[in-house]
Amino acid sequence: MPNLSQLTYLSLGEITDQTAEMIGTYLPKLESLTFKGRGVTDRGLIAMAEGCRELKYLEISDCTMTQASFESFALNLKI
Repeated sequence: MPNLSQLTYLSLGEITDQTAEMIGTYLPKLESLTFKGRGVTDRGLIAMAEGCRELKYLEISDCTMTQASFESFALNLKI
């Protein structure tokens, strides 16, 4: 799955920081990501931003996102 380029995950269960970290680690070529994740905090979002540097489209909701996450996405992504 490391060549997967698109992932849409619409609240099919609880997404946590651990899930987000796994996405960042194992899906480095991801270009499009959509998900809801009430269990995702800066820790998971930053891991995704640092690991999925090919992202061009990102739609997230229900996350706890602070300035640190925004900065990480701004520095690491092609968005």
